[in-house]
Amino acid sequence: MKRISACLLALSLLILAQPVRAQFPCTPKTLGVGVGGGNLISGISVKKCLTKDTAVQGVVGGLASGVGAGADYLVAQNTVWKGRAVRLRWGVGAGTGLVSHSFAGFGGVLLDLSAVVELVFEFKTLPLEVTTDWRPGYLMGFGSTASLGYLHLNGGGGAIRWYFE
Repeated sequence: MKRISACLLALSLLILAQPVRAQFPCTPKTLGVGVGGGNLISGISVKKCLTKDTAVQGVVGGLASGVGAGADYLVAQNTVWKGRAVRLRWGVGAGTGLVSHSFAGFGGVLLDLSAVVELVFEFKTLPLEVTTDWRPGYLMGFGSTASLGYLHLNGGGGAIRWYFE
């Protein structure tokens, strides 16, 4: 029942919110909401551009056996390609993810600190952004999954977000 209520609330917000006019979507006046994920978490993703070149994004959701949250700070780089209604740009940043999990009698907290290298497709005629990213980082465990951590180079993520004013 809680999931149905949450879905109805999210749907109501999407219907009532004002979509962005024809422009590339991420500006300081807009907020992107969608689905996405990173190294540890998949769920609801939110992105807010602070300036023309900087943004913060976050995700709240779950892992197969836990729940968590993540946040990134991003700096936009050059546009790789630009068409009439679409552009492809790339960016870099840093992020973190924190998950509380339990599996087969083991539980604890996982913390991931990562670099972010992203590719972003932005649509001028739709307030839509599609991203994919590479997230090399350092993963540490606490609790019954305690670990000094390890370096990983194979992390990744992405998101699809609709922008609102």
